[in-house]
Amino acid sequence: MKQVAFAVTVFFGLSLPAVAIAATSYQPSDSPILKANNSVSIGFNDIHSNYAETLQSPADVENGWTPGFHVGANVDTTLFGINGIYGDFGYSYASGKVTYSEGNFSEKAGHTENNVHVRFGKTFLLTNSFGITPYVMGGYRWWHRSVPNGVADPENYSNAYVGVGGLFQYAITNDLSLSFHGGIGEVVFASLSGKTNPYYVVKYNSPAEQKFSLSDRPYYTAGLKATYINSKNLGLYADVDYRDFMYGASGFNQSGFEEPSSQTSQFSFGVGIMYSYS
Repeated sequence: MKQVAFAVTVFFGLSLPAVAIAATSYQPSDSPILKANNSVSIGFNDIHSNYAETLQSPADVENGWTPGFHVGANVDTTLFGINGIYGDFGYSYASGKVTYSEGNFSEKAGHTENNVHVRFGKTFLLTNSFGITPYVMGGYRWWHRSVPNGVADPENYSNAYVGVGGLFQYAITNDLSLSFHGGIGEVVFASLSGKTNPYYVVKYNSPAEQKFSLSDRPYYTAGLKATYINSKNLGLYADVDYRDFMYGASGFNQSGFEEPSSQTSQFSFGVGIMYSYS
């Protein structure tokens, strides 16, 4: 959590010039950016995941594509007399078969995950077509893994994260805008639970169920998005997102077992439709 506190201090310190500019910043009522920032959306996504335990081989490694869908909503409004109060919510689901390997052993494994993110910040419109939004962010991830011949099947990972980030937007035309976002934070409240394969229950005299609390580790995210919204407030979007995070080692549980640290990186590609209520 010290890393998050330091990141928050630095981030908002760097945001002070933007706050000063905001006193004289452009405040249009018809900015294309506001159309994109006051919308709801639904679409398809495809996530490529790379998971690896940070151990010498043999270590668990998993990678592959999982298709799914995404829904989102955001708002950029005036609240308590303050312009540009920004909020963003998103939920995504993905499920499919990926490649799981441990040393020379490899097989197809089931991979299902749910992701939720929330961002809250302040938009500064510097011109009609350019805006900056510093924000605080948080989210939750739940991942279900099924490895038929693995040590544990199934396994359920979950974690929350908190951090800070920024959104940078540029309107190319009144209908088309581009945005970039990036953030840094910390994985918190991470845990793993799983049912031990009966073979390994006998072999290692292991409990049938295992639970581990995983240590906090860094979380990073970045993304690009193109948004097209016509005069009837109907639109399309396409985006690519990247996130990278770690789970810290658990330490030994009451059964004498330990979950090692791991690293996960993911690329997500999405397309969908949207409606602006601005």
